[in-house]
Amino acid sequence: MDPSWYASLFRAESGKDCLVYKCCPTSDSVEHFEAWLDQSVSLHGHCAYNLVGAASSLPVGETHPGPSVEEAASLLHHSNQDSSASKPSVHFGCVAIAERHLAKNREHENMVRKIGWGAEWFVSQGIFDTEATIALLNDYGALCKARGIVPKKVLLTFVPCGRTKTMDFIRWLGMNVPADVEARIFSASSSSSTTAAAAAATTTKDTTQNEETKTTNEETKTTKKENHLTLCFLTINDILHEHIWRNWLTTTTTSNMTVSIVCHAKYPQSVKSEWLKRRLLVDRPKRGRGNELAEPKYRTYRPDWGSVEITRAMIELMKEGLRIGEEIDYHGRNEEERWLDREEEEDDRFSKRRYIVRNADGVVANDGDDDEENDAKVVLPKGTMPFQSQRFLFVSETCIPITTLAQVEKALFGDGDETTQNSHPLNGMNKSWLKARSTPNNGYARQKQWDCVRAQDVPSKHIWKADQWIVLTREHAMAVCRTLPHFINDQRRGGRRPPQQQELWEYFRQMTASDEIYFPTALSILGILKRPAPDTEVEEDDQFFVGPEVVRRRVTYCDWSTCAKNPASFGKKDIGDVYVQGRKEGCLIARKFGGVIRKQQGQSSSGGEDDENGLLTVEEWRKVVVKE
Repeated sequence: MDPSWYASLFRAESGKDCLVYKCCPTSDSVEHFEAWLDQSVSLHGHCAYNLVGAASSLPVGETHPGPSVEEAASLLHHSNQDSSASKPSVHFGCVAIAERHLAKNREHENMVRKIGWGAEWFVSQGIFDTEATIALLNDYGALCKARGIVPKKVLLTFVPCGRTKTMDFIRWLGMNVPADVEARIFSASSSSSTTAAAAAATTTKDTTQNEETKTTNEETKTTKKENHLTLCFLTINDILHEHIWRNWLTTTTTSNMTVSIVCHAKYPQSVKSEWLKRRLLVDRPKRGRGNELAEPKYRTYRPDWGSVEITRAMIELMKEGLRIGEEIDYHGRNEEERWLDREEEEDDRFSKRRYIVRNADGVVANDGDDDEENDAKVVLPKGTMPFQSQRFLFVSETCIPITTLAQVEKALFGDGDETTQNSHPLNGMNKSWLKARSTPNNGYARQKQWDCVRAQDVPSKHIWKADQWIVLTREHAMAVCRTLPHFINDQRRGGRRPPQQQELWEYFRQMTASDEIYFPTALSILGILKRPAPDTEVEEDDQFFVGPEVVRRRVTYCDWSTCAKNPASFGKKDIGDVYVQGRKEGCLIARKFGGVIRKQQGQSSSGGEDDENGLLTVEEWRKVVVKE
């Protein structure tokens, strides 16, 4: 994982700068380190680095491919001299390891030498052995005084530990934990448990029962998995099988997963379902008469087939999904904007709570039902904050689920067993799902997609393609929507930032089906999707080709065998075959299901009653998928 990209997630969320650790010698080369540094500063905006050496020495005669810490420090110095006015200056520090001083008694000399390289601070390892740290600081101060050097600040790191397994990991990292310190840590934990048990034993029977019930409830609340899936719907108007999607939410009673739906409709005014209308994208509210908000205005880009507006709609869906469950940031907002923010969350027409269709307690939204008492019901009451969404899955109006809700949760989040998490490269738990490739799969893709982007805008090495119906983790969604809001090629801008930056999608205006290109290309630019080294023997279809944070799997099953331009359409009679084929590939969703049954060879296109009633019923769907 690229530390620069990962740190940018915290920077985007907190609004504060991060200290980025970089192991210099393990870079592929000195040039690779320079390119990484340039991207880290220009793209991610970082300006503070902690440069560290390799974890261990190499045999005699061998060297690491990347620069030493001293060489990296020199490169940072030259970067500051060569930077333009628009490019921030970078600063760096190093580590101070008291355990190394305890063994060799010269860590203070290393620190003073690194000050000469330009180090502006030092960060210690986790401190459990106070005597070693005190000795290092005393020797460091004395040496600086003897040489007339102003000491640089030393940041002390303190690490909590409550489990023996964590303690084993701490020791593995090289931190020295004296036996008496370890004994005090774990004896304190045992004493707390013993004291609590003794206190409980002195209470009356009724009080004990109440306390046990309270403890059980608190433990259940603490251990509840805060899984949240956002379905990002792209529709023309209504969802064809809305009745199945709503029933899908009820296929399990044991899951704690929250489900939300955010929808971009090409023609929002034509949406008839009140249930879906509540989840349509709307513009930021405006003040109406008095202290009331004006009526919602639906947001739509009116995309044509293959146009870049589809990509824009997908970006907006993901941005809106990321806002669900986030605290409102009032920083820099004027009084009117703050009023609008507060009113937006209070008003069920605008609140992000309206997107929730299933909460963590299994309550399902039934707004839009015929029952007037339940009409327009919001799953989460005012003042309730939902969990932030952790997965974003794109679906269309012709999609149906071919898995139960519990199966989807297990596929995307796992079952909580750490021993099975990511144990196999094709395991999709806690990863993004993209059936991605870095070369054109045919002449059409070459001409209408790859060749439509100029190399000076987006280098060809970063262009990837995937099925648009993908799953992204929250970390990757944040990186695409917030870390990469404006991508400008360094060669084109020549070291100067133009007055108006272009967003990445704007470079894809001349491309057909840019929705297949945008997200994988963005992930490649961010260093998440990675090509293998030139001498690595892997095939284009190999899972290891895409990197450790992505699983190379289709999320949505569709059949392209009948037509190269459009996938086959399915009707109710196809559900059995589609289920079998889709699940064989590990897919969670299937498309395109409509009201017309797919023509079989030798059959007439007129299906009579089946053509008119081709939509699946809930009973037909549950019989195949839920096995009822």
